[in-house]
Amino acid sequence: MNCFLSWLYENEQTAEHLKIKKIKTGTRGIKTYSDIDLKKILAFHPKTFTDHRLYAMICLMLDCG
Repeated sequence: MNCFLSWLYENEQTAEHLKIKKIKTGTRGIKTYSDIDLKKILAFHPKTFTDHRLYAMICLMLDCG
């Protein structure tokens, strides 16, 4: 928007140079699993079909990041 407002001022479309202040955004860190947590998750041994399916989904999510 500021680029467009500068263009308007340079081409004498506005009498004053308008600017919009930037909004400050906080940066939040993403909580991740530690190496120990990942080893515990991957050490799980599925027994039933549902467990196998859940384990496959978890491994897929871990591999994809």
